[in-house]
Amino acid sequence: MKKRTIISLMMAMAMLVLLGSCEHDNLDAPDCRVYGHITYEGQRIGLKSTNSTIQLELWQNDFGLEKAQVIYVNQEGAFSTYAYKGGHLRIVAKPGSYPWKNTQDTVYIDNIKGNHEFNYEVYPYYMIENVEYSLADGVLTADFDIKEIYSEKSIAQAGIVVNRTQFVDLSTAIKASGTKQNPGHVTLKMDVSKELESEKALFCRVFTKIDGIDEALYSPDPYKLK
Repeated sequence: MKKRTIISLMMAMAMLVLLGSCEHDNLDAPDCRVYGHITYEGQRIGLKSTNSTIQLELWQNDFGLEKAQVIYVNQEGAFSTYAYKGGHLRIVAKPGSYPWKNTQDTVYIDNIKGNHEFNYEVYPYYMIENVEYSLADGVLTADFDIKEIYSEKSIAQAGIVVNRTQFVDLSTAIKASGTKQNPGHVTLKMDVSKELESEKALFCRVFTKIDGIDEALYSPDPYKLK
């Protein structure tokens, strides 16, 4: 009799675990789109997107969810994912070598009801502003301003990167050049005559590399040369 009781209890416990698992597995797909940009005072920040370099983490502990959902950020600083309606969200940058101060700022969204747009504000050491490009006789000229936000770190170099696709950064570029610069107005030139002849398409961006930071800061939008 005692043996049967133990077996019955074990079966009951197994059934509870199974029911709990089924309840978790039978959740509907999340239906609230959560999206926005990485910004500083509302200005978009250009980033490296290849190799899923820049990532945010979305935590939603409701509904039995206990792991972070990784949100990948594209080179224009945009991100998008989905969450469950009625949940409480916490969004934070995944630790990494980013071109901003590692303050681990957190965005909270309580009782989400539908699609939700927001900016994830960061504190960069520098900003790239007022970017203008021109192309003449195979020479690309980039004019832009480097605005100092925090003077804790100096500029290692600023430059131009060119690629055959619109995904362009220092790790994908077919041509790149950079020189040490100070904050202020910058004018850079690059001879792309050979690339204009040999490639079907060309895109470029400007960048700023900061001392001691692996990842560079880029202009948000790629510019089409060809």
